[in-house]
Parts: sequence; structure tokens; C-alpha cells
Amino acid sequence: MVCSGKFKLELIDADTNRPFTEHHGKDGKTYAEVEPEIEYFLRISSTDPRIVCLTCSVDDKDLGYISSLMPHGERINGIWSRENGVSKMSALKFNKLINKRNNDGMDTKKQWGNNDNIHWTGCVELNVYEYVDQGTTNSYDNVSSSWSENTDHVRKGLHLSSKKKALNSTVGTATIETKLTGRHHVFSCGAPIASIKLYYCSTVGLIAAKVLDPPPREEELEGRHHYGSVTKIQDLDEDDDNDDNDYGTFKKKHRVE
Repeated sequence: MVCSGKFKLELIDADTNRPFTEHHGKDGKTYAEVEPEIEYFLRISSTDPRIVCLTCSVDDKDLGYISSLMPHGERINGIWSRENGVSKMSALKFNKLINKRNNDGMDTKKQWGNNDNIHWTGCVELNVYEYVDQGTTNSYDNVSSSWSENTDHVRKGLHLSSKKKALNSTVGTATIETKLTGRHHVFSCGAPIASIKLYYCSTVGLIAAKVLDPPPREEELEGRHHYGSVTKIQDLDEDDDNDDNDYGTFKKKHRVE
């Protein structure tokens, strides 16, 4: 988990609700260790005695809505939509990048360099604001998310040496649905309170970005009685082609409580 003041952000498996293992890099950032094709939600919790507003972005793209978090509360965020009085929160999915060149065909290592860990990682950002109540309504307009995979993030962030190391996010299939009834609050964001960033990457990518130590080399295992399953160091740089009831208005701006 990553904390800022009284607020906490973690990425959880959409099937198990368990948070992904996190590691702290020498750069001071926190990295969730994930794998391709796994679906996830954002879990946000608070020990603050106030109602607050939240916005979230994934890979530098805003999810497109404002949500509320109750005092000492917890909520799940993802890709939100509302249709015929039913609220649907869809999961995101970690996606293995498939292209090693940008839209101009230029080698990304030559254009962007390869020393920054952002070349290996995606990013989820949470921003917390004061809650500004604007009354109540019984209207439940249909809204759908405009969020989609950030291809600009893919083009600029991808490292040259192996596509299997880098991940971004796309739309998943798991959903949480809630039937909406009665009146609900309309609200907007006030002054900023806190901001949290949580980065994510595959195990191989975290090793390549020097967030995790590499596994032992074969010669280091000689003489041991149990070898287990070990990834060869040289393989890390090889390409592998196989390899709650209250809702308000969508950003411009829709609000979700």
C-alpha cells in the first residue's frame, strides 16, 4: 500500500481481492509486482473523519469521474459507467506491450534512453480533495467511460530491450454492479488534500529496472542439493514473441459516491 496522510491506495486482484506484493525502489517509489492478463481494481481507504472527493488516473489518463469516500471508509474504483439505474464498475487489466517501436518507427531506446524506471512501469495516481456538497437529486443519467488504453504512454514509456518486461493497463472483463434507488448527492471537488502514486510492473521488469535483485546465476547454484526453478540471467534481456448508492455527474464532470 502507499499512504499519504490519512489515505491509502493499493491495487487488488479482481478475482481474490488480495493486494499485489509491493516493493520500495531506491528511487523512493513504490512498485506493485504484477503479471500480464491479471485483472485488478483500485482499493482506496481513509482514516480521515471527513467525506472527501477522489479522482484517479491510470497510465496518465484520467478515469473520467469523481467519486466520494466516506469518513473512515473504503471503496473500490475501476472503469465506471451507469445505465438504466445500474452502476457498473469494471476492472482494469495488466497488458503486455506488443510493440517495441514508436509510431514513427524510431527505436525507443535511442529516442528516450533506458535509465529511468518509468520505461518499465505503469502508474496509478490518486488525488484526494475536499468534498463540496451541491444538494441532492433523483436523476440517474446514463453515462459511459471514455477511458481507454494510453497508447502515448506505451509509445514513450516502452524500453527497447524486451517487450515482455513492460506492462500497461487496458479494459478488463470483471464487473461490480449496483442497483441505484432513491435520491443521491451531487458534489464537486474542493481544495486538494493528498496525492498518491503507485507504480506497477512484471517481476522480470522489476529486475531489469533494478527494483528487485536478479535470481542467482547457475554457477552460484552448483553444489546445492536443491535447485528449484530458476530464471537464467541471460534470459531477462531476450525477446520472446510467445511470451454505493450515491452517484452524481461524469467529468465534465460525473461524480460517483
